[in-house]
Amino acid sequence: MPPTKPVFTCCQVVAFTCLWLVLQGYGMAAGITVPTMPRDGIRDDARAMTGEAREALAAEMKLFEQRTGIVIVIDTNTYLEQNVGTMDRCRALLDNWIGERPGVVFCMNRSVKPVPFLAFSRALSERYPEPDLSQAAGETTDAMANMSSPENRVPVGVRVMMERLRSLEKAASRRSQLFHHRDLLMMGGFSAFLLLAGAVTVLVVRHRHKVEDAEAVQHHFPDVEVAQRFAAPSGGGVVVEMDYKR
Repeated sequence: MPPTKPVFTCCQVVAFTCLWLVLQGYGMAAGITVPTMPRDGIRDDARAMTGEAREALAAEMKLFEQRTGIVIVIDTNTYLEQNVGTMDRCRALLDNWIGERPGVVFCMNRSVKPVPFLAFSRALSERYPEPDLSQAAGETTDAMANMSSPENRVPVGVRVMMERLRSLEKAASRRSQLFHHRDLLMMGGFSAFLLLAGAVTVLVVRHRHKVEDAEAVQHHFPDVEVAQRFAAPSGGGVVVEMDYKR
């Protein structure tokens, strides 16, 4: 039986691509001309969506950015410059459109593939676990690939990505609250330990002072002259006084 070739799912391919983009450091490829970022964050030269769909999506992206601080930008092209790959374009857009902010780039070259490539900024990859981002990218790409209408692919993909990022943000917030609660418990326990240790120290010091005071007390007895006792030179007996003057 001939050996079977490994089969990679779309999710795995997207995950490897996003990880490769992160490891490359997003350096801008030489010779790539990057246009100015549109005000709404959407450059749709390939006419991948209708005007109404673009306006609605831009409003959702703006609200999403205001609530999460995550920037989403879209760049669709009928073709790219010679010797410029889609991944090179993604890196250039990350550098010029997103910069140091957390964000996602949707970049499509319709002449090569009707489904956009995804790329995460370094700030976003540091904000959430890498496996979670790779899973979000795979689900987004699958949702776009399964759309029969080309005009709905980009809007559907962006909305899926926003929903996944909202879930990651909620999970990160819960972890942060859990760590904060745990820190408070640890701080309270440590404070109680310090109070108990302080109380024990005070009791020990007081007891020590009492012992030292007791040891410092000296009993002084006066010198007493005792008359000679007959028949008992070394103890007991009766002292007898005799008067011969009578």
